[in-house]
Amino acid sequence: MTAAGLKRGDRVEHPKLGLGEVTGLEGDKAQIFFVDSGPRTILTSRFPLAPLVPRPSHWRLDGMDLAAAKPTSTYRSARDFVEAFVGQYPDGFNDGEFIKGERRYKADAHEAALDLLAEDKLSELLDAGRYGDACLRARDTMKLVNVVDWRESQPLWSGVLDDPGCEEAFAKRLHALLYGQRSEQHRFEAFSALMEELSVPKWPICTFWRWIVFPRQEVFVKPESVKSAADAWSYDVGYSPHPSWAGYRRIREFCQHVREELADLEPRDFIDVQTFMWLCTWYRNE
Repeated sequence: MTAAGLKRGDRVEHPKLGLGEVTGLEGDKAQIFFVDSGPRTILTSRFPLAPLVPRPSHWRLDGMDLAAAKPTSTYRSARDFVEAFVGQYPDGFNDGEFIKGERRYKADAHEAALDLLAEDKLSELLDAGRYGDACLRARDTMKLVNVVDWRESQPLWSGVLDDPGCEEAFAKRLHALLYGQRSEQHRFEAFSALMEELSVPKWPICTFWRWIVFPRQEVFVKPESVKSAADAWSYDVGYSPHPSWAGYRRIREFCQHVREELADLEPRDFIDVQTFMWLCTWYRNE
């Protein structure tokens, strides 16, 4: 089969380059974006390719703007990133230097957060009407790890701790966000709506507490880091500066895809995964 037998959007399997998607055709030349090597031009008269049926799914091809795909020189596959990471940390996520420099302070903050924001303790404070104390615990948790810019968090604490009504609203929404029985979407949107009312509708503030308490399931959204990681992986997360449930789900799915690519390295949680993703922004340019 020649290039005439292919069309844009077809998924193909090359014997050496693996899975790819046809992005353009000209005579017997097919422009194909390969998962493991990026965009290439293939002479189909030499390497006949047939469209795969059924059309296979792959998260990088599905989530990429192939029309704006990076040239081969800057594209990095999952294998490229893993090799760079292991080159820096030979024992992977268990490497002593990784734990010392990248993980320990976040893991320690997580352990402290489990105590400060334990469900029984927050419930006891709310039942006693001690909303201010619950807010102070949330603030102290944020102080444990320097991931939220104080210029973003300070307006929150100024607004909450100076107003008893805001203290109550924040304490109740935080408890619901962490331990409520309603859907994830409802809890996220209710908490984000309160942040909007308090004039701090910021991604780091809306995602910090679920991440620090539940890092195995939840991700932390720091805009520049997320955008840089998405760019390094050539993945379109559909980023919007305004927090939304749809946006959060898309970013979490991106992180989960990367987590699955790292299965052999056995990341413990999204602390490991998101640290790896941030390092990828440096590996991309090496």
